[in-house]
Amino acid sequence: MIQTIRKVSILFLFTLFSSLHAQELLLEDFQKQEAKLLFGGFLRHGVFAFSRKEAPQEKGTLYSSHSTFRLNTDFEIPLNSAWLFKVSSGTDAEAAFTNHNDSSLAQALYFTYPKNRLLNLQKKYLSKDGMASVSVHHAYASLESDFVHFSFGRKVVSLGNGRMLNPLDLVTPIDVLTFDFESVPAADLASTTFFLSDTNFIELIVIPYRRLEQQEIHAKDVNYIARGSFSLSRLDLQLLGGKHFHADVIGMENTYSSDFALFRMAALYRKEPEFHGDPYLPNLSQSNVIQLVAGISKTYEKFSWNVEFFADLDKQRKRRLEVVKYNQAITAGQAIPYPNDETFFITAGRLITKNEIFMQTFFTASIISFFFRGISIVNSFGITCV
Repeated sequence: MIQTIRKVSILFLFTLFSSLHAQELLLEDFQKQEAKLLFGGFLRHGVFAFSRKEAPQEKGTLYSSHSTFRLNTDFEIPLNSAWLFKVSSGTDAEAAFTNHNDSSLAQALYFTYPKNRLLNLQKKYLSKDGMASVSVHHAYASLESDFVHFSFGRKVVSLGNGRMLNPLDLVTPIDVLTFDFESVPAADLASTTFFLSDTNFIELIVIPYRRLEQQEIHAKDVNYIARGSFSLSRLDLQLLGGKHFHADVIGMENTYSSDFALFRMAALYRKEPEFHGDPYLPNLSQSNVIQLVAGISKTYEKFSWNVEFFADLDKQRKRRLEVVKYNQAITAGQAIPYPNDETFFITAGRLITKNEIFMQTFFTASIISFFFRGISIVNSFGITCV
């Protein structure tokens, strides 16, 4: 996912979020051990307004209505006293309508497919009035013990603790156009986690990607991230490193939880590869990029807020943004893919910003909430300013 933070992005959401909790269905396996089959999900409807003042080619403010119904299925069975086997899946049915379906923002939001995953697992039905789709949001299997977890399939993995300005969130990042974590696209991956204690662990994640219109997987197109998470009293530390879309990455994050608020500092170093040879795009030399974040956040029972400052120390930022815009046009079907899909691999999964230093704030509040017979309904309002 390409993360391009715009200078002005205002998000308004009034959302109905219904969580459906089914009772556990107990099965018996051949050894008479108890297995569990659980169903759940949600129905969410959002109304959005996106300001595009810095994009004169757009037709004013984009208004959209987006509905999602997700059915979650979880199955688990103990293999013996030490190992537990789990299978989890989530299927989405979506519909979206906008006032400018032909705008590039609407195309990027609702009318395109996630690129370069191993399996598409999504079917869209497009019309001049809107979009309807059916997709597999996540589907993975895991084998778990007290000391190690093995997982394989399509799932969401969050690295770091930041909401949007989180350069460490390299596997399934959330961007400025995503309101909640349920909307984050999952990735096809395999992971192994070793637990040193209840709060300390080491994890290895491998994420292969296919080049456009190619079936084989190239070794250089495989992302692998190793991270360690360690806690001491109110202080949490995360360290990570690896290969991420042809770039070498090293990062760290510190969070401190006080009685007043949560304080966070993060840093990521990227050794970016070179890119050249296209007559219509700028050349990019091999470069060192450093991104820094410092922020404070607070969560209450009915609302939450945060303030974060972000610095993107990249001398080739403006050139890189031109490649990002070109790759976004490819995603929206408005440009021809670059040979071997190189523009995807030098822009994907990165937090690429227009400004070198800026501030982001977020506020959300639960207006009305109640619980009735296994169904929780929450009406919430949120504003994000960058």
